[in-house]
Amino acid sequence: MIRASTAATVVGIGGIAAVVSFRHALEVVRDNGESGVTAYLTPLTVDGLVFTASMVLLDAARRGDRARCWRAWRWRWASRQQSR
Repeated sequence: MIRASTAATVVGIGGIAAVVSFRHALEVVRDNGESGVTAYLTPLTVDGLVFTASMVLLDAARRGDRARCWRAWRWRWASRQQSR
């Protein structure tokens, strides 16, 4: 029961965060002159990079690979800088 409720909460909050993040990034991209498909794909690249870096961090932590963790943290930091 604890795992199921935790998973449901994480998925719910993650879904809300994804929508808010996408809408904010879309607004920023549109305010900077992009439109059409480019405006919709740009937020996905930023959030996709954050997700990918997070999964690499999780995998590296499970394997005890500190060098890979360091690279993933840099990717994650860089991707968050893009969304500002």
